[in-house]
Amino acid sequence: MTKRISLLTLITIISLYAVGQTEKYFEGKISYKFSFKADKIPNPDKLLSPLFGNGSILYFKEGNYRHEYEGGLLEFDLYLKTDNKLYQKKRNNDTIFWNDCSVTGDKIQKFLFSAKTDTVLDVICDRLLIQYKDNSEIHYYNSDSLRINADWFENFKLNEEYLIDRKEKSIYLKGEHSFNNFTFIETATKISAEVIEIGKFKLPPNPILLQQQ
Repeated sequence: MTKRISLLTLITIISLYAVGQTEKYFEGKISYKFSFKADKIPNPDKLLSPLFGNGSILYFKEGNYRHEYEGGLLEFDLYLKTDNKLYQKKRNNDTIFWNDCSVTGDKIQKFLFSAKTDTVLDVICDRLLIQYKDNSEIHYYNSDSLRINADWFENFKLNEEYLIDRKEKSIYLKGEHSFNNFTFIETATKISAEVIEIGKFKLPPNPILLQQQ
C-alpha cells in the first residue's frame, strides 16, 4: 500500500520546520572601553580621552541602537530605524544634531576578510578591514553570537554602512578606527542579552534639532 501524507500533516511539518529555522537576533547591551594608539602623539590616552571619553554602553533592539558615552564630548548617539536618521547630542548642549542616513557619504574602497583571527570576551571573532579613501576600520565580530538582521540597515547608505552589515550580520566586539595620526579602539568588556524597552530609543521631548551638513 502506498503511504500518503495528508495536506494537514504536510502543512504542520512545514510550519514546524519554519519555526525551527527562525533566526534569533541579538537584543541587549554591550559595554565598551576605549583606548588609543599613536606613533607621533605621546600618551595618546591622556590627550584623546577627554574628546572621545573612556567608554560607552551600546543598547540594541531590532535595528535601533543607542550609545551612551562615559565622558568625552558626546553624551549619546542614537539611530532610529523608522527615521533612518543618526542623532548625536553633545554634552552640556541642548541641540541634537542629526544626519540623513540615506545620503551616501564616504564610499568604501575595499573589504578584506579574515576568518577567526582574534578572541574578545572568549568569543572567537572574524576580522573585516573596511578601507575608505582617507581612513579605515577593522571590525572583530561573531555572527553566531551577536547576529543581526542586515535588512534592518538596508537604507543606511551613510558611509555605506549597509554593505558592512551585509557582510558582518553582527555587532562587532572590537573596532579599530584608524585616522592620519591615531587609531581609536573600542573593545567590549561585557555583553548582556536582555529585553530593551523601546523607550530607550526615543528622543527627549521637544528637542532642538539641527541637521549636520
